[in-house]
Amino acid sequence: MRKAPEADIQIAAIQFIRMAYPTLTVWCCPNGGNLSRAQAGKFKAMGLLAGVPDLHFILPQGRIGFIEMKGPRGKLSAEQREFRDKAERSGCQWAECRSLEDVAFTLDQWLSP
Repeated sequence: MRKAPEADIQIAAIQFIRMAYPTLTVWCCPNGGNLSRAQAGKFKAMGLLAGVPDLHFILPQGRIGFIEMKGPRGKLSAEQREFRDKAERSGCQWAECRSLEDVAFTLDQWLSP
């Protein structure tokens, strides 16, 4: 059986989040991809930041959360680890998720009183 690549897991996660948590605000930040050198330079000048996680959340009580989606063998880059550390030092929620179950567990933790 083929394991789902990161993009497939992220799509399933968004579908799940929108059904299970309809009032939760979530969006993706599509860093990376196949950009030309000119496009990459323009996006960087506009504020694109390496290491920014895939999913961003507005959580209750004004909190912010981030989920970095990874496939089965994916590893955090140095920039992703640096972003994670800064986010956590700032009091933000941050998680690495490899499955829909990881996403559900993370959101349950973040949204529990």
